[in-house]
Amino acid sequence: MIAQQLLSNDLFPLKKTDSCETGLMLMQDWKIAELPVVDSGVILGYVTLHQLADASPKTKVATLINSPLAYKVGEQTHIFELIRVFAETGLSMLCVTDETGNRLAGIISYYNLIRSYKLTALAQPGAIIVLQMPSRSYTLTEISRLVEMNDAKILHVYIHKPSADDDHIDVSIKINTTQVKTILNTFDRYQYQITGVFQAEHTDEEIDSRFKILMHYLKL
Repeated sequence: MIAQQLLSNDLFPLKKTDSCETGLMLMQDWKIAELPVVDSGVILGYVTLHQLADASPKTKVATLINSPLAYKVGEQTHIFELIRVFAETGLSMLCVTDETGNRLAGIISYYNLIRSYKLTALAQPGAIIVLQMPSRSYTLTEISRLVEMNDAKILHVYIHKPSADDDHIDVSIKINTTQVKTILNTFDRYQYQITGVFQAEHTDEEIDSRFKILMHYLKL
């Protein structure tokens, strides 16, 4: 999925002749904290919600344009790169430019990006398994092979480094089944450290055992 496919149909830029009152109303309605200002389709820069709130309502946004805040991405930017840019800039929206890099093709809001990302593999049914390992030991090919040995597939992978001072990483994999007992046994057999399992279905025996524990607790 790329930026061109994620453009919002509901968001549009400000013109330099718009008043701060107009810009403030739009940002509040759309629940965003920035909007680009354009002139004949060319991006001049951004204004922020705080700038507009502090200005006189009739002031033209052209007097508040803050070019250093401008952050633009191309139409072919991948969704993973968009997530990185949002995370690093803290912006609530991004301008998408055409091939010239200057003209506005559309706007992507952070909310729409997350909603679209949810509709990818993350929205498909399945369990999530978290493995911890030294970064030098990580190989997706091997992890995928062990999953596929159990007639399952990896839908999504997320890698997180808990500490900058430690060489270990957490590898979260989403698989296309909630029946994970044999997969967990395989990881255990190959000496992988399993630190979390989510959205997995429990067997009847596990459910019955937990019920008995609960009833015993209630009788105390």
